[in-house]
Amino acid sequence: FFSVGLVSFCIANPIWGAVGDRFGRKLMLLRAYFVTAITFPAMYFMPNWGALIVMRFISSAFSGTVAAAQTLVAVTTPDEHQGFALGTLSTAFWSGNMLGMVAGGLVVHYWGFASAFWFCGILYFIGGIAVLFAKEDCKPVLKKKQPKTHSRVGVPLLPSFTVAVWLCLIMFLINAFARSFEGNY
Repeated sequence: FFSVGLVSFCIANPIWGAVGDRFGRKLMLLRAYFVTAITFPAMYFMPNWGALIVMRFISSAFSGTVAAAQTLVAVTTPDEHQGFALGTLSTAFWSGNMLGMVAGGLVVHYWGFASAFWFCGILYFIGGIAVLFAKEDCKPVLKKKQPKTHSRVGVPLLPSFTVAVWLCLIMFLINAFARSFEGNY
């Protein structure tokens, strides 16, 4: 169940990124919120585990609120405020992830699994409404395209990061991979 969601998410994210480049990042965030608001509660009504796995695949393929929000914030926030904006978004994500597990456990304990699916759908819908009516003060800044060059570590077509930046990115990747085992025992 968990892996199917990750597989469909990995397949769909680049596609949604390309669609966002063409039609707008806010539209992608709205798509993620509103489709997930429908598909999460729909998972409860699946008649068997096979149908549940298929619905999970569909739900994850259309989700991606964090990636869509990060992209929207990154392209609409002025350069001098990007660190603060992305840091705040990251704090919101991780604190929501932490509190969501506690809240989800309490909802399931006191009201059952059906309520948890509905509660998630309602929260996604509220998030979508908030984004829909949010006023955008910042306009995306079009940046000049940089020619593709060799990186400082000598690998063609990769960004020219220093070795230290590449090592940090690799450590983040390893950390994320290791963290995926924490809650799945």
